[in-house]
Amino acid sequence: MECCDHQDISEAIDLYAELGTTAILFFRQTPMRHPNYTEIVDRHRGKNITFIGVDGADYQLEYLNTGYVDGLVGQMPWSIGTSLVEKLEQFAAQKAPEQDFFPSNLIAYSIIPAYLPEATVNNNLLVSIES
Repeated sequence: MECCDHQDISEAIDLYAELGTTAILFFRQTPMRHPNYTEIVDRHRGKNITFIGVDGADYQLEYLNTGYVDGLVGQMPWSIGTSLVEKLEQFAAQKAPEQDFFPSNLIAYSIIPAYLPEATVNNNLLVSIES
């Protein structure tokens, strides 16, 4: 669903939350810039929805630290720019690139809880049955 303004964003999140969605991914910063973003997330806290956003602006990292987003994926502009300049230099020197696809790195931010629940290991081992 494409959202255009803050009202649409709020309605879209509400709609998908009511449909039983387990994850909402934002491909823009716009939803997290909504003036009531934290209230929208709080409204759906009990539904176990994972929220993933893009970029790593200060306010987004604060949302990550306070539990209003579960993960962020950001670009590495320096790395992308450096790679682009290298390819343009090869093009200007009329050297054929070594490949047609030039991957770039991403940064992923996520919260790993400091205290994890006790692990219960069941190796499905069979034991003898004594009578």
